[in-house]
Amino acid sequence: MSAETFHLIDERDVRHEDVVDAFRVAFWHGNESDPQDLTSVAVYESSKASLDETLEWAKRSQNPAPRLVEVFAVVTTGRHKDSVRIARYDHRPSLKPGETRDPGYSEGTIYLHS
Repeated sequence: MSAETFHLIDERDVRHEDVVDAFRVAFWHGNESDPQDLTSVAVYESSKASLDETLEWAKRSQNPAPRLVEVFAVVTTGRHKDSVRIARYDHRPSLKPGETRDPGYSEGTIYLHS
């Protein structure tokens, strides 16, 4: 596929909090018997935290430790709402050669526009 196939439709610097309406953090957990499983998620949102505070909070230790942590910036313009994934911390064990990981649900892949 050539570069001409894609066209830039939007570009934002999500490090500036005045552009972002809120930050979301998703903590993924899964079935104890399957270290790759992602079947449980808890999503937190803050419209007051800065990007640095959000990233620091997302990396804090938890019990049980999440298998995957994703951080999103939520930006609303008019009736259009975007959720932009800005960080991903995957703590699942490495896959064996030839194995593929089911991407599962990700807000970044499912909820791009509303």
